[in-house]
Amino acid sequence: MSTLLVALVLIPVATALVALVLYLLARPLLVPGLSALERLRLRRSIGRAARCDAYLSAGRLDAALRELEQSFCLMTVRGDPATIDQLAAHHVGLLSRALAIADTAPDGRVRLLAVAKVERLLDRRHAMLRAALQLQGRPAGDTRRAQITRELHRNGRSIRAAVRELTADLQLLRERRRVHH
Repeated sequence: MSTLLVALVLIPVATALVALVLYLLARPLLVPGLSALERLRLRRSIGRAARCDAYLSAGRLDAALRELEQSFCLMTVRGDPATIDQLAAHHVGLLSRALAIADTAPDGRVRLLAVAKVERLLDRRHAMLRAALQLQGRPAGDTRRAQITRELHRNGRSIRAAVRELTADLQLLRERRRVHH
């Protein structure tokens, strides 16, 4: 009977210890894998931006605006900090494309407000990504880590809405250009 009681206590403890050891051994392997997935996702967004450029060169603004909107990569970086810098550079390139499209319209200066709004939200996101990466080692229940995660989700929704607004504004500018010609 006492052997059974000891077994009932030791089996869960041993299982927990084995799980902990496996977690500690696997964690160093997860970060490179996660970084590779993040880089792959960023490359896909860069590919969409290249398609946007091709559509712009072909004069297909509707398709270019769709690709521009889909090119924004709003992932939460958990692996390599260099990915955050690459993400920021990618977003700067997307905003410059939006400015180039706006410059072709007769009244493009008005739409700079939409670009500035997206830029402000993206700058805030990149700062939060850096902070979240620094807090990565903290426990999952940490209040600051949870707060930044919530803010990143809110920021992502705000950016998506602002980018939709920006592309709608660019589409409207295109329509105005058609009317003027």
